[in-house]
Amino acid sequence: MPRDREGVDQLVQKLRQNAEANRDNEAVFNQLQQIGEPAVSKLIPLLQDKTPKVRSSAASTLGSMRESAKSAIPSLIPLLKDQDKWVRSSATQALKKLGYQP
Repeated sequence: MPRDREGVDQLVQKLRQNAEANRDNEAVFNQLQQIGEPAVSKLIPLLQDKTPKVRSSAASTLGSMRESAKSAIPSLIPLLKDQDKWVRSSATQALKKLGYQP
């Protein structure tokens, strides 16, 4: 599993190239979750991806990273008003896991 910045960049690029392939994307998000803090800064831009599935999965992944992803809280908050209900739900759950209290 890649742990360096280049490896994380390759995983994120794979997500962007294949936004609709759910099985592949789940595996990539799982890898990013296991990498932890080095992946956070690469996941945050995915919260603004044009594809709702990518936004939702990025939010869920960040929430699963708990303490190492607290820096993502300000980027997750706008997703509470996303047009997609799954994105809103994922953002809500992620913020709870990260300890956010409005």
